[in-house]
Amino acid sequence: RVIARIKEFMSDTSNRGRILFLVMTNRPDKLDVDLKRAGRLDRKIPFLYSQTPEEVEAVAKALVRKNKIRTDVDLAAIREGFSSKLVGYSNADVEAVVLLANDDAAREAGGDAPVLADHFVKAATDYFPSRDVELLEYMELLAVFEASSRRLLPAKYAHMTPEELDARLRLLRATVGSRR
Repeated sequence: RVIARIKEFMSDTSNRGRILFLVMTNRPDKLDVDLKRAGRLDRKIPFLYSQTPEEVEAVAKALVRKNKIRTDVDLAAIREGFSSKLVGYSNADVEAVVLLANDDAAREAGGDAPVLADHFVKAATDYFPSRDVELLEYMELLAVFEASSRRLLPAKYAHMTPEELDARLRLLRATVGSRR
């Protein structure tokens, strides 16, 4: 009954342009189909892990600032050894790598030592995330499948046909589902 009232409120055209609904999930396939229809959720924007080394570098720079890590390293200059290895990793994984580099610098030089390029490269090479790659790909493809516009998709998905996307989702669903 509560969901029915929410849907009714979301469908009220007098609210259009006045109320913004934000719905976030990593499993859009679990949401009620009626809730996701146009008129209730007009824009569906996928939030995906970093898709390029440049995106990883932007995240890593923000994490360096957030964690007040001392470094003068230009991450773009070490792209091959650092950010290229972290494409597709979560921001939490990127933060773990940045903190690992900081720990290595402190262990080697003591205290508040600056993080050098070698520390970042070593940390990116050494880090081993605990993750289910197929499940992550499945959730990412679900987000792509639900997107309301191709303009919102990264390049690697923007040209996939709905049929290609559906075929890959079916394959992953069978693989992921058989392990649960």
